[in-house]
Amino acid sequence: MGRKTRVLLADSSTFTRIVLSNALEAIGFEIVAIAKDGREALDMFTEQRPDIAMIDLELKVVDCVDVIRALTRENPSAAIALLIPEGKDDPEVIVEAVRAGAKAYIKKPTSGEDIKRRLANMLKRGEEEK
Repeated sequence: MGRKTRVLLADSSTFTRIVLSNALEAIGFEIVAIAKDGREALDMFTEQRPDIAMIDLELKVVDCVDVIRALTRENPSAAIALLIPEGKDDPEVIVEAVRAGAKAYIKKPTSGEDIKRRLANMLKRGEEEK
């Protein structure tokens, strides 16, 4: 079996971090870093160089769009997914995140299969762009 896809998970909710990390591991991803705020996400991204960064819309300390922008500057081909809490899917924020470098968005809560499908599609698109 090949190398597992390495994931950085940044979410402001402890519960969501636990649920998502368990779901991601169950479907075959390797969680290399878990951040509770934007500052941690930036530091961990630089340190771990994950294949995918999943960034919560409601990150504190450093705003999610600023985090996405910084990650994209550091690695222009980074696969970054925006995590959107239920009822917070403001189209303006989504557009801003995509302009900053997000390649996909995932509404929370979600199923493991939905996460797997969306991340696989995002990685596939990234490979096609190279």
